[in-house]
Amino acid sequence: MHLLAVSLFIFCLSFSSACQTSMIYNGARQAGDIMILVIMPAHQVMRSSETDEPGSVWCERFDVRAFIWIQSVIHAINRINSFSTLLPGVKLGYEIHDSCSDVSMALRNVMKFVLKSNSSDYCSSMQCDYVDNNSYVKIVLGDVYSEISMAIARLLKVFLFPQISPGSTNGDLSDKTRYSTFIRVVPSDEYQANALIKMVKAFHFVSVGVISSNSDYGKYGSSKFISLATENNICIPFTESVSDSENEQTESEIHNIVDTIKNSHVEAILIFAMESTVKNIFAEVMKQNLTNNTWIASEAWSTSSLISRMDNITTVGQIFGLSLKKGIIPGFQEYLGNILENPDPDNCFLEEYIAVQHSCFGKGSPDFLSNAKKCQFQNYTMDCSKIQLLKDFQEPLASQIDFEITYSVYLAVTAIAQAIHELLNCDTEACDQNFNFAPWQLLKVLKKVNFTVDGKIYSFNDEGDINSAYDIKWWKANEKEIKIIDIGEYSTSDNKISQHQPFVSIYNKSSYVNCIKECPPGYFKNVTGIKCCYKCDKCGAGTYSKGGDATECSFCESYQNSESGSSSCYNKTIEFFAWNDGLSITLLVFCTFGIIIILVLFVIFTMFLSTPAVKCAGGKHCYLMLFSLLISNVDAVLFIGEPQDILCKIRQPLFGLSFVLCLCCILINLLQISVAFQNTLIKSTFKSYLVFPVFLLPQIIVCTLWLVLAPPQKQKTDNGNQIILGCSEGSPVAFWFMLAYVALLALVCFVITYKGRHLPDAYKNCKFITIAMVIYIVVWISFIPAHVNTVNKFLPAVEMIAILASNYAILCCHFFPKCYIIFFQADLNTEDAYKKIIREYIERTQKKKSTPETGS
Repeated sequence: MHLLAVSLFIFCLSFSSACQTSMIYNGARQAGDIMILVIMPAHQVMRSSETDEPGSVWCERFDVRAFIWIQSVIHAINRINSFSTLLPGVKLGYEIHDSCSDVSMALRNVMKFVLKSNSSDYCSSMQCDYVDNNSYVKIVLGDVYSEISMAIARLLKVFLFPQISPGSTNGDLSDKTRYSTFIRVVPSDEYQANALIKMVKAFHFVSVGVISSNSDYGKYGSSKFISLATENNICIPFTESVSDSENEQTESEIHNIVDTIKNSHVEAILIFAMESTVKNIFAEVMKQNLTNNTWIASEAWSTSSLISRMDNITTVGQIFGLSLKKGIIPGFQEYLGNILENPDPDNCFLEEYIAVQHSCFGKGSPDFLSNAKKCQFQNYTMDCSKIQLLKDFQEPLASQIDFEITYSVYLAVTAIAQAIHELLNCDTEACDQNFNFAPWQLLKVLKKVNFTVDGKIYSFNDEGDINSAYDIKWWKANEKEIKIIDIGEYSTSDNKISQHQPFVSIYNKSSYVNCIKECPPGYFKNVTGIKCCYKCDKCGAGTYSKGGDATECSFCESYQNSESGSSSCYNKTIEFFAWNDGLSITLLVFCTFGIIIILVLFVIFTMFLSTPAVKCAGGKHCYLMLFSLLISNVDAVLFIGEPQDILCKIRQPLFGLSFVLCLCCILINLLQISVAFQNTLIKSTFKSYLVFPVFLLPQIIVCTLWLVLAPPQKQKTDNGNQIILGCSEGSPVAFWFMLAYVALLALVCFVITYKGRHLPDAYKNCKFITIAMVIYIVVWISFIPAHVNTVNKFLPAVEMIAILASNYAILCCHFFPKCYIIFFQADLNTEDAYKKIIREYIERTQKKKSTPETGS
């Protein structure tokens, strides 16, 4: 009621002013038999020259999108006049004026026309009643914004003057006790709130923050959504409001809102506000580097190019929303493409658009501008850089069409034409020519009218709301731009959503906030720092949850594993160095080949046991060497296959003992060669059989203690989704001591061969044993880092390779040269040849001893 009183007061003042001065014209006009007053927000801000007393006012921020809405009104009316059979012999005219996105400016323009009796009359008179009101305009089309439409509707209720809106969705406008003359061709926010709840549930969101403007549109939409959210167990952790005006207080409000978002755990944020307000919110969001949120757009900004073309808009996160049902006005795109060729001199909006084109880009017709004297607007030649969304002026108009609002405009004009058709009793050829009907008579018919567009029959219910639907939008981000696409539809008739593609395939996050009693399987309740809800977090890998009231995830058994977010565990894969593995088959071939070689050498050395070559290689000790190498090769085979406790216990000690036995035989052979050329005392005291107990006994003691105190045993190693079966070494000290002792003996053999390199070595024993010991030492030094760093099933293969390399080194360097002499240098394999080599060595030694005496 306060708003109505203020409106009437301003209304009366405006009459006084209008009668004394000529009206400033700044809109678009076309004469007709029946006139339509159109109110549209061509600009985004209204400015005033004074703050303490009345002064001049003007509008700023020319909005190209709203300019296209205005052109859609003109085109739709022209189509009715030119092509439709609805109103034969009747021409519709229009007066289009700018609301500047401001209530006061909209009321100012409405009050100029609603009681005028003709286009040249600038004065309107107050009447006791308006039953016979013969107004110059018969209906108001507009505004798009609910807050403005509500103010206009309250004023028009006094005169029972019809109003039809192509975009105002506030649910309060359905209340006919307050807005009895208001009709709209878009669904009410009552339906929008229901649609948003359905959409939120389809995305499985259960925690939604709400931001709204403090306008009627924002207040109603947010309160209705919050009420329905509570009924549907959807958590609202925060609600924030912001002013639609632009000042320091609004900037502070937006800053605080973004801080609230940063400290919240919501899954999505719903914004009920006009696009200019949302643009400022997103500017602050990007300024504070708040990324990867999910936003839900009300229909007021869900298709806004003002926002979608913001720099770096893709960084704010995913955006989903509702939009009015879109459609295409026949011929509208072609109309926009040709609009600059023959500009209408009575269209100030077009003149202003051309002025920007000419001043900032050198386009447009300067002759048209010089001849257009009636329009008054800002001088855009001052600073083009300050024009809102300047790039919108550079792109073709047809590429910027808002197919939702323009289609709603088309529906509104068609509804008006159909109502006039019925009021004037029109047929396909003519209509009654009585155009002096009162606006309330048109309202009465309009409420009951049915009309068809694109094959769909539209009508209005008792609340003045049309039977329509919403499109569900997704702002799909490409590398450089946003593409707004349809992913579903909400029907107001059955309150259901149809999904063009599953929403969950578009949106998928690892955790979400929950307000219901249970978490789903694979999640657990996390109540830390969450307002009004708890957070459902995914269980990590290796854990699981049945959901429900679980406050923590359970660990899988040692032989099981799970992926993140699992409701159960699965058994891990058992891995070991199997017989059918490619590497194991290769090593098994080498083991088998080595065993065959050893058996063949047994036969050869038995056949040639009495020859010097065999005796020099160790004689009967060669049998022990071959036996130890045979055991070592067989022991290598024990490293293949699934480990067993008994195999784990014997394979390491068996290798250590067998190889020490082999080295003892080599050591005896080397000592025999060395002692043979020493003094008689050493010869008499050297006993070869003592080598075995002296050098073999320490290894026997270590292995025995190892097996008794801390034996190797089968073990399972967890390696992610695998369980590696292997053998633990039991005592690492015993294991490394065993290997170190073998290496020590190898080093002793190496030192002896090096010191005896000048002795008569008929068959190069020392040379080849030196090579064998070097190979052994290098192999086992390399084994240390390989053994330490290998944690998979191929660890047994590492040791198996080292064992086989050691065995083959001795076979190749100690036994193969003797076989070569036996079969290919038989002349050297005689006692005479051997004695000759010894004799020559003695002669050289004696000669060296006598040389110094002769010189003295």
